[in-house]
Amino acid sequence: MRRLFWVAAGAAAGILVVQKLSRKARAFTPAGMSDNLARTVQGIRDLAREFVDDMLTAAADKEDELLELFAQGPGATEDQRGAWAEDVDRVFGEVGRGATDPGQKGNR
Repeated sequence: MRRLFWVAAGAAAGILVVQKLSRKARAFTPAGMSDNLARTVQGIRDLAREFVDDMLTAAADKEDELLELFAQGPGATEDQRGAWAEDVDRVFGEVGRGATDPGQKGNR
């Protein structure tokens, strides 16, 4: 009975070792390398997609912030508007005073 136990335990251990070695060996076959490469490319694609989504969200948030500051107009304090607002007022303020295109010569 004792010998039967050790034979069964040895056989089970042998099966587990063979399975693990087979999986490791498959990783070095062309199909295994292909699968590994596909998983890596998919991971990079997911990271790039996540990065682009984050950048689009940040850009939309910044655009909302800038539009809000611009909507406050020239009467807002410097603390509220920021230094960039002076250029916006200079260019677009002239548009409001009769120019039709902020890019026209003489507006700057």
